[in-house]
Amino acid sequence: MLQRVQRLINIKIAKAYRTISFEASCMMAGVPPIGTVIEEKARVYKIKHNTERCEYELDIPLLVKEWPHPARRLNIMETRD
Repeated sequence: MLQRVQRLINIKIAKAYRTISFEASCMMAGVPPIGTVIEEKARVYKIKHNTERCEYELDIPLLVKEWPHPARRLNIMETRD
């Protein structure tokens, strides 16, 4: 049911024909399949709330105000003699 809805949305995003498959519509629209997203969200929830004993580490995303400014990035250039 979710794939059917996502396929229709992807067809609108990609401006594709209605005969396109679900997998192809995801690729054309640049959107991950809904099943993969749900599995990933469930895995992250289990890791965060320790509902499953696992040895995964989870990176916590930075808030936008904590992102480094693009002008202050270090550019390391190697020189050859």
